[in-house]
Amino acid sequence: MPSVSGGSHGPSVILTRGWRPVTLGASQLAPGPPVSLLRRSSIFALASIFGVSILCTSVAAASGTATTAAAASSATAVDVAEQRLVELINQRRDQKGLRALQLDPRVAAVARARSQDMIDRHYFSHRDPDGKFARQHLEHARIRFTRVSEIIAWDQGTDLQSAAADVVRMWMGDSVHRHEVMSTTHNYLGAGVATDGHTVMWTVISITGPDRTDPTTRITSIALNAGEATLSWHGHDPRLVVGTAGVHDYDLARRDPGGAWTMVLNDTRSVSATVAANEGTEFRVRARDNAGNVGPWSVPATATSVPT
Repeated sequence: MPSVSGGSHGPSVILTRGWRPVTLGASQLAPGPPVSLLRRSSIFALASIFGVSILCTSVAAASGTATTAAAASSATAVDVAEQRLVELINQRRDQKGLRALQLDPRVAAVARARSQDMIDRHYFSHRDPDGKFARQHLEHARIRFTRVSEIIAWDQGTDLQSAAADVVRMWMGDSVHRHEVMSTTHNYLGAGVATDGHTVMWTVISITGPDRTDPTTRITSIALNAGEATLSWHGHDPRLVVGTAGVHDYDLARRDPGGAWTMVLNDTRSVSATVAANEGTEFRVRARDNAGNVGPWSVPATATSVPT
């Protein structure tokens, strides 16, 4: 059973079932305060923070099979590992019928910087040596949010793909981390991975923030008759876990063969229109949601005398 003890920054939780506790020395993660860990054949540590409370959990899992240090330190390997981490988290959520957390590149940049800082300054903690937590780093990046959660892990190895699966599996094996992975109050996340070729730091930051996801549109029908095109379209604002803004209005543009695009309608709430057109005139539409996000233009549709 987990043993719980208080601390100056909140409670800590040490999982002892089947594992031998150890304390990392200066040669492994120094400088910084000692970190109580659990060891099997290799070192693997996890921790979680949400809101303004801190919960630190240490568990162990086998690290990935060693490959070359050069491969582990490559930007491509790190990028793939970060993408895999997000995929695995959302796969777990989907298995429980929960909506996916949307990737926010800004949050991902903060998460990667957090992992890199732990590598560079040799510590493993939600609180960096300057006394700052994820909340302060997000605020410095001018990211708007009302709630924040950070879960971190570190291990030793170079097979980042295998390690990503181990990280998520171990998070799901602990109630504190599982609660954060399966959150029903956050809507965006970012994953950041950093390695020095030996030690790997993993950080996932989840937030509750305003809708930043662009809506999409498609033209559903178009027909040309007596010099007029009648067309209709459909808009979709991807559903977030919470805080979906919803489609607000549309812009409609046209282009005659060989000509330039010109705006026909701005900020219309309609989902259909009849406008002047010639054979071969193209139309496209885009949506704007209630948060002000403007989506990309739809695939153009061509007006012809044969209904489509």
